Amino acid sequence: MADKAQARAASSRHLNDVKVQCRHCPQSYSSRGIASHERSCSQKGQKKKECKEFAKLAMRAIDAQRKEHHCE
Repeated sequence: MADKAQARAASSRHLNDVKVQCRHCPQSYSSRGIASHERSCSQKGQKKKECKEFAKLAMRAIDAQRKEHHCE
């Protein structure tokens, strides 16, 4: 009997769990898991942004070197 009561309680928790959209991506997560996901997602987003910025700087440096090499 205790098992049935536990199953009902677990089931009701899942039914009451609302889906919430992440502030950083279009994914939806349970209200219990959204905080953890958003921390992870924002860190990934920051890292991705830093990689893009680094790639832009690297391409500028490569272009500058090519221009110097062609001018000589």
